[in-house]
Amino acid sequence: MPISIPIPGLYNVYNALAASAISLILNVSLHTIARSLECFKLPPMHSEISFLGSYQLIDDSYNANPESVNGALELLQSIGKHRKIVILGDMLELGNMARSLHNKVGRRAGELGIDALFTLV
Repeated sequence: MPISIPIPGLYNVYNALAASAISLILNVSLHTIARSLECFKLPPMHSEISFLGSYQLIDDSYNANPESVNGALELLQSIGKHRKIVILGDMLELGNMARSLHNKVGRRAGELGIDALFTLV
């Protein structure tokens, strides 16, 4: 049964698969799962794509952790061949790993060919 989900990003596909697996364990029908996924809407500031003139914006600013930032970077990298500029706020609650994890995200942005990375802390 093919299912289309109206949300961007491979990481959101993984989230949908996890939700589907739990739903099946709870005896939710495939039809209900498919219908629910096809009309699912993310809350504001979660992989939200909009346009500002000729610029395409991806707002994934609700909360940040290394995994979610990497997912957003991969989403950005997969969209078109235009310049890619990233503005990141602080990833909170990382404890003594904060500096290392922030540096790792910066390196990942470089690996993905992000043109510019600005950080706000």
